[in-house]
Amino acid sequence: VATQLPTPDKSHYTFNSRDVGKVVQGLMQFEPVILTTPKELADGLMHEMLRVFHDRLTETKDRTWWLAEASQQVSASFSLPADEEWPSLIYGDFGPSQEGPVYQRIELTEELWDILGEKMSAYGLQYNRTLDLVMFEDAIAHLVRVCRILRQPRGSA
Repeated sequence: VATQLPTPDKSHYTFNSRDVGKVVQGLMQFEPVILTTPKELADGLMHEMLRVFHDRLTETKDRTWWLAEASQQVSASFSLPADEEWPSLIYGDFGPSQEGPVYQRIELTEELWDILGEKMSAYGLQYNRTLDLVMFEDAIAHLVRVCRILRQPRGSA
């Protein structure tokens, strides 16, 4: 950790207890029925930590270091092997759900692309404008990050 201190070119590498609170706040978005197993809880925790801490890191070596450290800690805490898919987990509240918006894991499927197309069409009808965005995996990942921030109280990046 001592090697990851803020420097003039990484002044945003300052973390405090408020950031830990953001992880907890993110976990509180989940319905209890979503995180029922240790694996699901570890996935949710890792996702929230990725959004709060990992997304602020700018250099590849720092991101690699953080991911290895966090994976080791979460694996040890939950007695689970490190999961290779942790960095690519996507959680949001606009996936396919019959109960309305539920903050849950979102799989990149054709159904998700259809949902996003419907949301863009609804925007076009509401604001009398066409919204022709090309959706691809990275764009969806960034969209989900923005939606996560905006759905939280006093959410900001």
